[in-house]
Amino acid sequence: MSIITIADPSFEVVGTTMSVDKSRFIPSESRFKDLFLENLEIGPQVFDALCAAGTHSEKDVFELMKHKLRQFENGINTSQDYHNLGESVKEYVSNYTLKVFRNTLARGHIDVADMGTYLVVGRNVPRLVTLFLCSPHYLSHEQQSLRYTKANSFHIPNALRGKPLEEEARAIITQAYSLYSRMVERGIPLEDARSILPLAVNSNITSTGGGREYTYLGILSRSPHIVLPQVVKDSVDQILKSVSRIAPQVFLDYGPNYDIRRYYPSPQFFAKTNHFVNKLIAQNKGERVVLLGFHDNGLKLSKQEVEEGVRSGDPAFFTNLLHIRAVFLVKLSLEAAHQAIRHRTWNHDFESLYDAAERFEYMVPPSIQSSDFLTEYHAMQSEMRELYMKVRDEVSRSESLLFLTNAHYVYDVMEIDGWNMIGNLPLRTCEKAQWEIRGIAKLMASRLAWGSVQSGFTGDKTLSFYTLPTCQTFGVCYEDNSKDVCPIYRHKFLKA
Repeated sequence: MSIITIADPSFEVVGTTMSVDKSRFIPSESRFKDLFLENLEIGPQVFDALCAAGTHSEKDVFELMKHKLRQFENGINTSQDYHNLGESVKEYVSNYTLKVFRNTLARGHIDVADMGTYLVVGRNVPRLVTLFLCSPHYLSHEQQSLRYTKANSFHIPNALRGKPLEEEARAIITQAYSLYSRMVERGIPLEDARSILPLAVNSNITSTGGGREYTYLGILSRSPHIVLPQVVKDSVDQILKSVSRIAPQVFLDYGPNYDIRRYYPSPQFFAKTNHFVNKLIAQNKGERVVLLGFHDNGLKLSKQEVEEGVRSGDPAFFTNLLHIRAVFLVKLSLEAAHQAIRHRTWNHDFESLYDAAERFEYMVPPSIQSSDFLTEYHAMQSEMRELYMKVRDEVSRSESLLFLTNAHYVYDVMEIDGWNMIGNLPLRTCEKAQWEIRGIAKLMASRLAWGSVQSGFTGDKTLSFYTLPTCQTFGVCYEDNSKDVCPIYRHKFLKA
């Protein structure tokens, strides 16, 4: 039987916004030029403050810093002042940045924190945690894909450690990993085999963004309306401590900068419940993709206008398309949900994982459905379900979420605009896209073509045509067909 590795997540900042030439911020005539170069760090905190101050000044960021350093230098009057001058200038600049933030961040001008960015590397991060980290629209991520790399470690919550449930959890995860490994060895694709693994499976992730979005993670972790598993809380805490060591004043709680109403809302998997989504689920039981509404907001584009705008690549036309909105209710696996939230220009409103978890409903990949592993797959899903219920009843609901599998279904009220229809859906209707999200994208395209009773929309064949992959709409393919040739590519581009 395969031996599993248990590992806890770790996060560290490996890059930030830094000046590439500090000398440009220092007065050339200064007698303390070398001392300033040695002791000043023009990093994200200073950039945030200078950019904020620059909105009320005719000086650019270079002249603002030079002006402050001239003031500092003019304040040195006695020989005693030269003692520990390096620490004095650091404190002087720190006091200046704090003063700026008390007049900006403390008044809710949270855009100030955007000017400094932070590149954070996470290792051994459970899939459950990355569902949370990838939710904010304006954080960017590159994550280890279990579609191409084999899973190799898992997380066991601290609340289970040293208890009988820990051994049971290890045993069941080991069984799941053994099935996963055997399926891969027998030719089941990695992207399908991973469906049997729990959200406790680890991967690596690199994230980058400004101080605003990292602050937002902290705000969400404090919300009384959200119940986070401990590993998610600990991960957010690690991230905030890491960025705060670099820019402590940026992440202080000044009051208004921690007001959640000032932040663009992200989908909330960990809400206690979501009454709106629950109501729609009850009204549309069992449907995979339902078109709830379609609105063109008076745009009324003709077939000719759509054809010309898409094919010419007119940027103004693409902006026009933002006024077109389609809202869907979609049932998808947590595996596919993780892919969907990475499309930052799609709006998502997920049902609470706490509600979704109570339904024992999961996806079965076609390659497993037609294999000798099907019975074992179902049995393993049931074993994982029993573990989930034991942890839920004996420890907590939040910790039990780690033992939902990647295959577990969740509902999403998904809104996309016209640009996403013609610019983003083609990436997902492509035969090279992952099979589940591809199937969902094709159903969305079909609903756009034919409309629905629920929406009162009768369909738009022209717009829906451009949701198809580029091989069908423009006769070009940007994918790699050197090994695995898709059937459309073979038919359209390869000579018999």
